[in-house]
Amino acid sequence: MASPLLPYTLHISQWNARSVNSELKTNFIRSLPGDFIAIQEIWSSINNISNAENVLSFVQRSIKRGGGSAIIHRFQSISPICRQVILTRTVRLLK
Repeated sequence: MASPLLPYTLHISQWNARSVNSELKTNFIRSLPGDFIAIQEIWSSINNISNAENVLSFVQRSIKRGGGSAIIHRFQSISPICRQVILTRTVRLLK
């Protein structure tokens, strides 16, 4: 018997932002295609990045300047993260 699930294509975009510190960069994040968008080197607080889209995961560098990453989703509804495993200071595994 064939599976009732249809094939699904998942689109992912990635960008090294070198600081999300302006409306121009926030608008660029909004324009990126994809179901999930991974942003590195955001250099900013959750407030700056959450203005762009729905933030699924956010890691901010606790010491020194720079760094940080975010994963953004474009779904109307998404299951909440039920588990987050810290792999390194800046890398998380989400389930």
